[in-house]
Amino acid sequence: MESKAFAQVAASVGEALAPQAFEKSDVASSENSAVFVGKEIAYEVLYKPEEKLFLLRYCSVENGVPDEKWNTRSQMLFDPADEADASRLTASVIADFTDEVSAKENAAAALAKVKKTRKRKENTVDAVFFFNRLVNLFPELREEIIQERIHYGDVRPVAFSKEHVLPKLEELLQRDVADAPAVKKLGGLFNEIYENGDFDIRSILTFGLANNLSDGAFEALLEDCNKDTVTALKAARAIKDKPLKPEKPKKKKQVSARNLSGERM
Repeated sequence: MESKAFAQVAASVGEALAPQAFEKSDVASSENSAVFVGKEIAYEVLYKPEEKLFLLRYCSVENGVPDEKWNTRSQMLFDPADEADASRLTASVIADFTDEVSAKENAAAALAKVKKTRKRKENTVDAVFFFNRLVNLFPELREEIIQERIHYGDVRPVAFSKEHVLPKLEELLQRDVADAPAVKKLGGLFNEIYENGDFDIRSILTFGLANNLSDGAFEALLEDCNKDTVTALKAARAIKDKPLKPEKPKKKKQVSARNLSGERM
C-alpha cells in the first residue's frame, strides 16, 4: 500500500509542477523520495515509513542543483487500516500537496520563506502541522484549510481551531457517540503534538481546545492521553474562567545625585 501510495503522490505532484517548468531530478534522498527541480526552487515528495508520514519539502536551487537545505511545506500522516482507507488517505495527500505546489503564488511564497528562514529548525511542529494531521480524522478539514488560505492568505491558528476544529472534537468525544479507534488516535495525536510542539500550539491544545470542551468530552479525551499531556490539560482546566492577576511591577530604586554645590538633583 505504501509503495503504491508514494508512486501516486509523486506522479500527481510532478504533473502539477510540470506547467511551471519543473523537471524530475535523478537526485533523491531515498527510494521513497522524488525531487522536482525548477529555476529557483525544488520540491521533494518524501515518505518516511517508520513514521508513516508523507512530507512535501522545498529548498532553493543554485546553478540548477538543489541546495538540500530542506524546509517542510506540508506533512500528512499515512496510516491506513485497509485498502479502502489507503485509497482515501492517498487522495487526501495528493489533494493537499498538489494544492501547495500548483499556484505560482505558492512557489513564490515558498522561495521567499526559504531565503528568510534558513536558520529555523526544519520540522517545526506548529498549528498548521496539527491541523494537517487532523485531516486523517476529519477529511472535511482539508477543504476548510484550503478555503482559510484563500480568504486570509494563511491559516489563522486560534480562529481556525475555534471555528473549525473545536466543534469536530466535541462531536467525536461525546460519550454516547464516541468512535473508540478515532478517539484513541486523537489522544495519541495530542500526546505527540504537546511533546514536540511549539509554545503556540501547546496553548491551542490546552486553553484553546481542551478548555472549551464539555466536561464529558474533556474526560473522554484524557482517557487516551499520556501522563504529561493529562497533567498539562488538567492544569489548564483548573484555571478555566479564573481571572489571572497581572504581574506586579517591580519597585524602581530611587537614585539621587548631588550637584557640585552639594544639593540633591
